[in-house]
Amino acid sequence: GSPVGAVFAAFLPAEVVDPLIAQEQKADRARPGQWHMTADEFATLRHNVADCGFAALAGQPIDGVNSLAIPILEPDGSLVGAILMIGNEAEMDVACGAALYDEVRALQAAHNSEGAA
Repeated sequence: GSPVGAVFAAFLPAEVVDPLIAQEQKADRARPGQWHMTADEFATLRHNVADCGFAALAGQPIDGVNSLAIPILEPDGSLVGAILMIGNEAEMDVACGAALYDEVRALQAAHNSEGAA
């Protein structure tokens, strides 16, 4: 999974996402040896991304490189798209609650206030 995919999974309506996930899980079962995410793991991922407000990967798939996807939302909360940031692990802490978290929230609030104007 990617942070962008996790943002779309967390912020698009369940009626859009759930059939796609079911299709993906069916395809995963047809590929022995592939990593699959269980329905419970997926539900936890969606909850965590929605709660944190963005999705991140630390040191994956490249050691020492972090990535962060930030949802871009309409004032009504519907997803427009996502912005992906990639940076050096030493310079970009992507843990929920890290300093970058506040900066991301400020960017989201600025976008939302522009959309409301």
